[in-house]
Amino acid sequence: MILNKKLCIGSAQFGTKYGVSNRHGKIKKKELDKLFFILKKEKIKFLDTSIDYRNCEKILNKLNLENIEVISKIPKIPKKCLDINKWIENKVVSSLKKINKKSFYAILLHNPDDMLSNKAHIIYKSLINLKKSKKIKKIGISIYDFESSIRILKKFNFDIIQCPYNVIDRRLENSRYMNFFKKKKVEIHVRSVFLQGLLLMKKRPSKFDKWAKLFKIWDRMNKNNMLQSALNAINFVLKNKNINKIILGFENSNQLKSILENFQNKKTNYPTNIASKDLKLINPNNWN
Repeated sequence: MILNKKLCIGSAQFGTKYGVSNRHGKIKKKELDKLFFILKKEKIKFLDTSIDYRNCEKILNKLNLENIEVISKIPKIPKKCLDINKWIENKVVSSLKKINKKSFYAILLHNPDDMLSNKAHIIYKSLINLKKSKKIKKIGISIYDFESSIRILKKFNFDIIQCPYNVIDRRLENSRYMNFFKKKKVEIHVRSVFLQGLLLMKKRPSKFDKWAKLFKIWDRMNKNNMLQSALNAINFVLKNKNINKIILGFENSNQLKSILENFQNKKTNYPTNIASKDLKLINPNNWN
């Protein structure tokens, strides 16, 4: 199934209550064991995490990652870092030990603006050295700003770009961006498929009332059904053939099971009037 091949499990919920729609808090160990049983059964082999995710590496250490390809992210480089090369190497090696892996599928920069600073060449060289030593297979950047990503990729050869993409935030579909990423031959990994859960909610926080008309169109399309909303949100992303991986987070194993059992890759017409370029909505960093 196309979903199984492209699915990458997000681990933000493993160590903390993540997402505006999260009702259950962080996932309990029993649920994680069930989740990983499903991953093994369905041959889902990718997991997305970050060195910054609270307690996540400690939790991952207790799970069987033998056949799982892990993508992790390096936090912002400290301003007063005297030896950037050593700092990055220590972060990666320490993280591998914590999760009991020999190598990462990829390491991404969580703060791509580091690659627009005077430290950029040192950072890039450090990542390349880690590739040469086989601690990581691929390198990439995690972005919100597409213009910045073009500036970075014009100067440096990254393997992966991780970016937001969903039925409301369709910036990735801009032909200028997409053609450029194709030319650079980067893997495109997308996150925020559910807009951090907003697309799945029946009742949203009052701070989103400004966009009530937009959500009303979406809710009507899905008959206010949470599972249907999730399936349509995923189907929208998978319609884009340029997507290599889609990152989805789950609060429990039943959510993953329901999606895998009910998902159908079908032709659905998505209304264009629910797309928005308003950064106050599509960038969760602006919600608080």
